[in-house]
Amino acid sequence: KQLELEAFDRRAKGKDKREYPYVSEAGKCPRQLYFALTNTPKSEALSLDSWMTLSLGKKAEELYIQLLTMAGVRILSQERVELEHLGEKVVGKLDLLIEVPDEVRALIPGLDFREVWEIKTKNSRALGWVIKRGGPDLDDSYAKQVRSYLHAAEEGLIPKPTHARGRLIYTATGATKGEPLFHAWFVDYDRAAVEHELAILGQAMQGAREGLDPGIPEAYKSNPVWPCLYCDYRRLCHGTQTGGK
Repeated sequence: KQLELEAFDRRAKGKDKREYPYVSEAGKCPRQLYFALTNTPKSEALSLDSWMTLSLGKKAEELYIQLLTMAGVRILSQERVELEHLGEKVVGKLDLLIEVPDEVRALIPGLDFREVWEIKTKNSRALGWVIKRGGPDLDDSYAKQVRSYLHAAEEGLIPKPTHARGRLIYTATGATKGEPLFHAWFVDYDRAAVEHELAILGQAMQGAREGLDPGIPEAYKSNPVWPCLYCDYRRLCHGTQTGGK
């Protein structure tokens, strides 16, 4: 919410460029990132499905906090996190940093005393593909967010989790009766991977300041369906095309 308010304030003041990229933009298409950093107006209206998914995601996070608090878990942080790499700042908002008391860990084996959680919502069909692959892969953008917050812990910006790992927790939407609603995977800390992503985001910010549009990635030019169909700027790249050649 805080980052959304900052974005609204920039638009209200007529600023033509953002001051920094967000942790959540790791792994994004370079041109999508360029448009976002230069405050380019979106070409696609927010669909009802997207709005519902975003709203459910926020509600799921609220419910997690409520349930954890009722169980006696201490919520340490939902605060803004600022990372710096090679002179560039990258900003994010950590979902949850929690401390789990002994009595709760006795009831739920496997929980560490202190954990970093990133909470996401995904429709059950898309989540099914993640499950079939055995969990998020290394290039998963949400896993990259978890690693970034683990990096913040290693840099002393937030308290360190018990182990150098975080949990990526998905809440399934549209699940049929009998299917699990919650799925969680560990994401291990990887300094080299985080610094690589921070460098990419920093370079993108530098390019945005200089007005260097990276153009459409070659792999996307002839196929506006995936992943471009879900991009906020799709028509700026592909016009009214809706399918591949």
